[in-house]
Amino acid sequence: MKLCSGQRDVEFYADSLLPHKNVVIQSAVVNEKRRLEVVINGEKLQYPGVWVRQNCHCPECFNPVTQSYISSLKKVAYENLKLKSAEVSETGDSVRCEHTDGHITEFDALWLYNRRMTKDGAKERHATLKISTPVSWPNPSDMVVKRISYKEVTETYEGFETFGKSIIEDGIVIMTEAPEGQVFKDFIQKTGLTRTANHYGEFWYVKSEPNPTNFAYTTSELDFHIDQPYLYNDLNIQVLHFLNQVTVGGENIMSDAVKAANILKERNPEYYHALTTTEFVYEDLVAHETHSPQFFLTKSTPVINLDENGQPKAIKWSHSCRSSFFNGLPEQYELLMKAAQEYHKILYEFAIEIKNQPGDMMVFDNRRLVHGRKAFGSDEPRLIEGWYFDWDMLYSYLRVAMMKRKKVEP
Repeated sequence: MKLCSGQRDVEFYADSLLPHKNVVIQSAVVNEKRRLEVVINGEKLQYPGVWVRQNCHCPECFNPVTQSYISSLKKVAYENLKLKSAEVSETGDSVRCEHTDGHITEFDALWLYNRRMTKDGAKERHATLKISTPVSWPNPSDMVVKRISYKEVTETYEGFETFGKSIIEDGIVIMTEAPEGQVFKDFIQKTGLTRTANHYGEFWYVKSEPNPTNFAYTTSELDFHIDQPYLYNDLNIQVLHFLNQVTVGGENIMSDAVKAANILKERNPEYYHALTTTEFVYEDLVAHETHSPQFFLTKSTPVINLDENGQPKAIKWSHSCRSSFFNGLPEQYELLMKAAQEYHKILYEFAIEIKNQPGDMMVFDNRRLVHGRKAFGSDEPRLIEGWYFDWDMLYSYLRVAMMKRKKVEP
């Protein structure tokens, strides 16, 4: 949207995602608390005088290119941030405010309404910027993993929206028909989803090796796990690009671990409490391409991590990375393992199998889903290219894609 004021036209990118409404300012005054008080479409709203000054859009206070405020509190005495008067335009599409130091601030009606300081306003903004919410998986027989072509995701706004929303809602999506060979650079260049580098590098390959440094580099079955639970900075979203696949075996096993946590809470509250409060120690002491311990990463954390509302949010489970150290009492460990085994059963109860083919790119939430693999023979090559990217980048470029799509739509 653009601010239609006497100061100048300013486009505010963030507002383009909010619902467009026809609003009119019916009245405006500076009340006894020195706040801007307006009535917009019959709703009385208040804005602190200091907020009005801090959000002024004149060239002295705002840079439209960087979309940032350039005024400094060092240069303005707090007393001068107070409002002196407020006046509505003849058409009701804007309000003009004067401060005690003579500075003038003008706001467009919709811009001001979008920033109303009410619970309803905050709820609307939060829902819009959050884009979507996770959806608990149905029973395995009813679970359908969305599939969308690599070209559609990387070349259309609609495709990227489907891709991003699927990761948010289902925790997983599969891109098909990806180019052959190393594709992560092409994907990053086209989507902007920069990779998350760690001690295994910017990207890595999963393949069977005669003398493996990681259990994933064998032909054996891989039990349910998340990648690298020993990191303090979580690996958010994982990409597995299948270059070669075996004929028999090698299926990926996936499960919604957050759903399983909620089921455990209903079935056995004692076990649930143990997995949310007692910590396992996870560690990694071997580098990617050497058998010499050049890295020593370790973290102590519960299996089920809760959000600010006390609900399951992130899972930290990998038996192969579990340390023999335990920072608790014997009876705590015994209860913890009983709880872990029961949780493990639930994970498999609601698991799905996916046999990815060459050219498939399986992208999933490494904090919400656990993944595993069936064993396969060594007579065929199975090769996977993998990397990670962050939720911040996904949400950022998803919002950008939504804004750009709205601009090109008639």
